[in-house]
Amino acid sequence: MTLGFFVGTSSRKPRRGLLHLSAQTLPLFLANGARIAVQLALIPILARIISPEAFGRVAVAMPIIIFTSILAEAGLVTGLVRSDVSIEAESTAFWFTAVVGAACAAAVCLIAGPIGWIAGQAGLAAILCALSPALLMTCLTITPSARLQRTGAFGSFAAGELLSGLAGAAVALWTALHGWGAWSLVAQQLTLAGIRMASNLSLARFYPLLQFDYALLRPVLQLSTPLLGANMLAYLARSLDNLLIGLCIGAKPLGYYATAYQVVLIPEYALGASIRTTTMPAIAQAASDRQAAGDIYFNALRTLSLLATPAVIGCSMEAEPLVRLVLGPVWAPAAPLVSILAPLGLVHCYFQLNTAVLLGFGEARTQLRMSVLTSICGLVGIVAGFPWGPRGVALGYALGTLFAAGPYFFYVMRTVGTSWRRLVGGVSRAWAGGAVMAAALATWNHPAAHSPLFGLPEDIAIGCGAYLIALLLMEQLRPTVRPRHARLALEA
Repeated sequence: MTLGFFVGTSSRKPRRGLLHLSAQTLPLFLANGARIAVQLALIPILARIISPEAFGRVAVAMPIIIFTSILAEAGLVTGLVRSDVSIEAESTAFWFTAVVGAACAAAVCLIAGPIGWIAGQAGLAAILCALSPALLMTCLTITPSARLQRTGAFGSFAAGELLSGLAGAAVALWTALHGWGAWSLVAQQLTLAGIRMASNLSLARFYPLLQFDYALLRPVLQLSTPLLGANMLAYLARSLDNLLIGLCIGAKPLGYYATAYQVVLIPEYALGASIRTTTMPAIAQAASDRQAAGDIYFNALRTLSLLATPAVIGCSMEAEPLVRLVLGPVWAPAAPLVSILAPLGLVHCYFQLNTAVLLGFGEARTQLRMSVLTSICGLVGIVAGFPWGPRGVALGYALGTLFAAGPYFFYVMRTVGTSWRRLVGGVSRAWAGGAVMAAALATWNHPAAHSPLFGLPEDIAIGCGAYLIALLLMEQLRPTVRPRHARLALEA
């Protein structure tokens, strides 16, 4: 199996930009992979210490905190990454986000009481107030984080992400073992935000000046604010399910649902976020050469497909033994939700990559339209499925998101200036291998249903073996001889 099997081959020599992109992506991929691995190792421990109700209370609070942080951020990361800004403009952005972050934290504290009363959940208001400082710390991270991405210091950016993830996990484990319950999850979020802020400020070597000139910030805001509405609507679509279940059904069902939804986030955070962070600057630099930009896009698309497809299929088809083994029998009601939501992990990875392409080409308005469309489809699915409880919400959200994928890819193909045939070629081998993997698991006599400790590894071996064999066979069957006219063109 050659390297070309994973990154693809073409009729011309690979461009240095593709190799450079891969080298840039590797630190982020490794750091995010390590952070996800730590989180995966932590979840089984916390699930056996903290009750589903405690998970549910924090899961109701987090969408409010994150939605407010998106409002405070105002899309500035994208604007600062794509702009050639001076230290004076960066300092202005830093103090602007500091003021906005403090105001949003105060606003959350003011609405915490009414939200807790509406939800009828004891302790929710206190949790919201305790989480509000994370808003300010997140806002203070925006400018140094954008500097690291703009200058291509992805290794430093990855180091900060990994350090904050490890520190947050350590605090969550220590506090949970000492009986903090839901507050251990609050402590984890505060630690994560604080360490991320400190590490980004240090690694970016960003020392803000005591200067504020709004005129320097205005061009950045003009570039970034069109994305604010899209980002807010997109997150609303991805958190409305949590809010509806938590506020209208209860904290315990939300605990099951929110834990199941973590499966969707694993490939997105480990792969999609890393690819987006490194692809957007590369696309922006190659925007004048659509052929080079297309190479970057399809290289990333092929890699995402090959790595994420077997993960989401395995999680979906082995949801019950996986939940019983990892979380324990008390979390068994989360298994059907994992089975429904797992495939969205791959879809969200694609959406991250598509976003990077559109923003890299400066198509902020197109990205806004696609975010609005995706959000509306997700919201409609959530509302339509709500009468059937958490399963109906999960299925409705999944179908609505899948419906929006077609138009999203259409605009990306038009922006890159390539054909649907190449898009299908970028994902076909991974999807075909995934179909073989699913068929092998479906026909296998699943011992994992009775003994997840011993049966699940066997099922994983069967599924992964079928996937790799299918890819190897397709690689052997793929034509390797170029047409004569293509060879002559290259020689010329």
